[in-house]
Amino acid sequence: MYTSINPYNQIRNASFEATSKKELTDIIIQSSEVFYQYWRELTVEERIAKLQTLPELMREKREDLAFMITSEMGKPITQSLAEIDKCILLCEYYFTAAAEVLRFEKRDFSDKIFEVHYEPLGVILGIMPWNFPFWQSFRFTIPTLLAGNTVLLKPASSVPLCGRKMEELIHQTLQTEHVFTCILPEQDQIESIIANPLVRGVSITGSTKAGSSVAATAGKNLKKCVLELGGSDPFIVWHDADLENAASKAVESRMNNNGQTCNAAKRWLVHEKVYDDFTNLLKLRIQALKIGDPMDEEVTISTLSAEHIYKEVQQQIKKAINQGAEFWTINKEPGARWQILPGILTNVSPDSAIANEELFGPIAQLYAFKDETEMIELANQTDFGLGCSIWTSDIEKARGWSHKIEAGYVAINQMLSSDPRVPFGGVKHSGFGRELGPEGLLEFVNVQTIQLPI
Repeated sequence: MYTSINPYNQIRNASFEATSKKELTDIIIQSSEVFYQYWRELTVEERIAKLQTLPELMREKREDLAFMITSEMGKPITQSLAEIDKCILLCEYYFTAAAEVLRFEKRDFSDKIFEVHYEPLGVILGIMPWNFPFWQSFRFTIPTLLAGNTVLLKPASSVPLCGRKMEELIHQTLQTEHVFTCILPEQDQIESIIANPLVRGVSITGSTKAGSSVAATAGKNLKKCVLELGGSDPFIVWHDADLENAASKAVESRMNNNGQTCNAAKRWLVHEKVYDDFTNLLKLRIQALKIGDPMDEEVTISTLSAEHIYKEVQQQIKKAINQGAEFWTINKEPGARWQILPGILTNVSPDSAIANEELFGPIAQLYAFKDETEMIELANQTDFGLGCSIWTSDIEKARGWSHKIEAGYVAINQMLSSDPRVPFGGVKHSGFGRELGPEGLLEFVNVQTIQLPI
């Protein structure tokens, strides 16, 4: 059962029966047939033309789509609107860039002539999360479709309405079924879908545990996979940084989406010279957050998305305190059943459990460091490697540090945020492969070499 529940008021939005095994088999066959008989035969320019009206359709439905996001997973409505805007931006970028990126290359040498072509693979499965139900799905789907593949989207079980709405939007745009299909399988059906010989690849955005399981199944069946998994991103503040700006962006990054963002600034690493001043600035900004109903346009933080997430964050905080950490939070009463009030864990030992876990809620960890060596060690002392922010007035020094940080994305004097125009992804337990940018178009293609006679 796929059940949509409003996290703020606990009202059930809708429920859907899982797709049966027979239905899944039929859907995969239909998706494969439309790939071979129609979609792959189009040029990139023709695929772009088929999808061209999608951004305008989303603009027309912008408020309704944002309302659906907030109703299903609870983020503040202004952030849901921003999510739809970012999906539109992504479409417009790829509609401009795809033809050039996917154009074949001719490589002439003195003794041989080659062409390198980018051919689609076939049916690609996307297993997408609940925290950005449209954005994560769009950033997988649009480049995968433009490369000539057909797509099966498996949304998280808590956001089926967003998944089905995306199918409706794309069907309305393409006027063709089976190029893109939203499926609602049981969890124990995922392995058999990946193993199906008609499915040629899989992309997952989710937890490290889920990604490891998908990668194992994909590897066993020799399928290409892309993993965008968890993060415990360091937010590094050197002693010469603009502390006011850094504090504002640290809080914005950590508290965005009610603290449920993979590439949020989760571990705040601060030079000991400015540690106390920076801590005071952080607390002032956290206390100024407006907490309440996510449908209120002035609210900046609301409730967590599900009961099991709420319980897990509570347990992580309790365990950290038992292992010696101190916990500061705002002095207010929670306004919803699954609400965790924003706060900071301090005096956290780098060897404690919480230091190497992803904390998916509005709680940051605060560490002090004394020099560059300790800073880099703290930044990399995690199994994750998704992103990092560095704050200093010395840009060249920050660029040098960036090469020592084990992360897929580094932002200097800015809040880290993915951009459709450049690749995004991680290393270590944060996964492998890249989404977005030109690289995102080339993940699910056959790079085919053709040798020509001289």
